Amino acid sequence: MRRLLAALLLAARLVPAAGNLHLQTTFYAANTPPGTIDAVLDPPSASTGAPYLLEDGEKGTTPSATREFRSTLYGVTAILALDTSGSVQGAPFESVKAALRDYVSSSRPQDRIALVGFGDSVDVRQPFTSDKALLLAAIDGLRVGSRHTLLNAAIARSLGMLAAETSNPRRHLLVITDGKNEGPGPPLAELTETAATSGIPVDCLGVTRLTGRYLESMQALSLATGGAYLRAKGYDQLRQAMRRGIDGLLGTQVMTFHLAHVRADGRKHLLRIVTPDGLTNAISVLLPEPPASDTLLFVSVGAAVVLFGAGMLLILHSRKRQTKPLAAFPAATSAGPAPKARTATVYEAIDTSRPPKPPASRGAGGPGVLPNRPIQPTDRERAEAVPTAEPTEFRHVLPSPESGVPTAWFRLVSRSGSLIPNTRYPIDAAEIWIGSGEASRIHVQHDSTVSRSHACIQWIRGDLYLLDNRSTNGTMVNGAAVTPGSRVRLQFGDKVAIGESMFTVEPPDQPR
Repeated sequence: MRRLLAALLLAARLVPAAGNLHLQTTFYAANTPPGTIDAVLDPPSASTGAPYLLEDGEKGTTPSATREFRSTLYGVTAILALDTSGSVQGAPFESVKAALRDYVSSSRPQDRIALVGFGDSVDVRQPFTSDKALLLAAIDGLRVGSRHTLLNAAIARSLGMLAAETSNPRRHLLVITDGKNEGPGPPLAELTETAATSGIPVDCLGVTRLTGRYLESMQALSLATGGAYLRAKGYDQLRQAMRRGIDGLLGTQVMTFHLAHVRADGRKHLLRIVTPDGLTNAISVLLPEPPASDTLLFVSVGAAVVLFGAGMLLILHSRKRQTKPLAAFPAATSAGPAPKARTATVYEAIDTSRPPKPPASRGAGGPGVLPNRPIQPTDRERAEAVPTAEPTEFRHVLPSPESGVPTAWFRLVSRSGSLIPNTRYPIDAAEIWIGSGEASRIHVQHDSTVSRSHACIQWIRGDLYLLDNRSTNGTMVNGAAVTPGSRVRLQFGDKVAIGESMFTVEPPDQPR
């Protein structure tokens, strides 16, 4: 009997196949800061050196930041493909079902899972969904007893389903089988090429009580696709491995790279990661152009700066003209034409045939105006002489949040708006989750209308945004409902309703 791989003791997705140096990369180009891209390696690289990014064949940068996959908004699309032939009937099958329940129970709202059973036929027991109740019901309804095992056909069907599902770039196929293929289907070499080309790692859990020679093909498939392989010695170990695999999947490091040679221009670029272990797969990644709203914002800010500079030049020029000698502007006589109006400055015509009349005083004891000297205009004259421009709204750019240096505060308040002591939460990270789940940074325990991962506050390019994570009871900002799955920009003073709980957004220097 084969020895259980020693790497089972490691906190990784199952166990990397023996001698596996093939790593699959998943790149995330959307919802990342400008000029950056996120990447995940499957399985995690065991090397101690830092990887670097290869951009269209040119060496780029090493990671500027890393964080766990579970702390991001990224999801996983997975298929659980289960052998329902008679060889796993009885207690072993119930252990497998228990392991699948653990897998589903640990999934998050952004994860999508499908369940496929294969024996005499290949059946999709549950299409892709994030609904745990549907998935658990499909698992409970699984039955065994088939005489044959259409293993290769099931893998081909699952790979096709994953290739068509594009909601999450990170996709996985987990096959639980005894390794026997007893029906038609593509050969192993074709399945391997399909999975590798699509960037889909195939994980395999071997559960046979018979000879292990049938599992050699599954081990080869996992090795070639960057997947993980484990032959469990017993079904209790199988369930334990599944639990560790889930923790390893969510604990995988997401690496952020700054793009050095390519830019977000709406075109595809060839990216890959180089580790001390070797090269990963190369992926053609579409780097989307900046959103139109961002482009409009940059243009608006630029136009505002130009207008402000032009206004300052006009003011300086006007002041210089006021200090010039009068000879530069010939004085008009009583017989001559009236002087033309000049912007923000008024000159008085003097009749030398009679003594000048003192001008009306501008306030008690105000000084008179000497002949041929400019009179300072009143506020009304200025308003009539100089057209006023529309006020320009300048965007307040918030600094990047850091631990111990929040860029804002999120405070729980009563429905009347009064403050509640000791309920102020710092926004000191790029993503702050709000929900009733214990993993949420802003943990709402008192409100049963708040979902486990209800919403998320995100810092993006100097602004704070609130994302509604398709919550059950919805999210509102200043009385307006947030469209499920979308986000809105927050400003200081905004009132945010999470379920029936009310919060307010406060500046970082707001007193307690």
